[in-house]
Amino acid sequence: MCSQRAEETVREDDYLEMYFLEAFCIFASLASLTWFILEIHPVDWLYSLFSIAHSNLMRYTSLLHFFLFSAGAYGIHRRVPVTWKLGWGGLGILFVDVTIRALTGWHDPLMVVLLELIVGMMGVWWKDRKSYFYVVKGGA
Repeated sequence: MCSQRAEETVREDDYLEMYFLEAFCIFASLASLTWFILEIHPVDWLYSLFSIAHSNLMRYTSLLHFFLFSAGAYGIHRRVPVTWKLGWGGLGILFVDVTIRALTGWHDPLMVVLLELIVGMMGVWWKDRKSYFYVVKGGA
């Protein structure tokens, strides 16, 4: 019995957008692997600040990012439905990261509002990508 999880059809724009997101995940995973190997770690992703840290926690965080971004690229490429659900977790982590940086005074208040709006817009965009992962296959 075939259950229909999404009634929408996949738009042509979805393919191009998801292709770029997959490419970003591949780039981010390779960058994380490079940071793990060379022990160069990002301090602030917004201003592209890096440091050479000798902390094992930083190194293994880079390795964790490598696996997460690699799994994201694989899930987007293979259209694994759980990838869409886990994408909400990624957006949640990004939202919390920006909020914590705002509370600690790391960024200007105007920049924080702008970043929170961008994360909100990404959430609206991600909600519309559900049909990309939940393709209804023909046949009953």
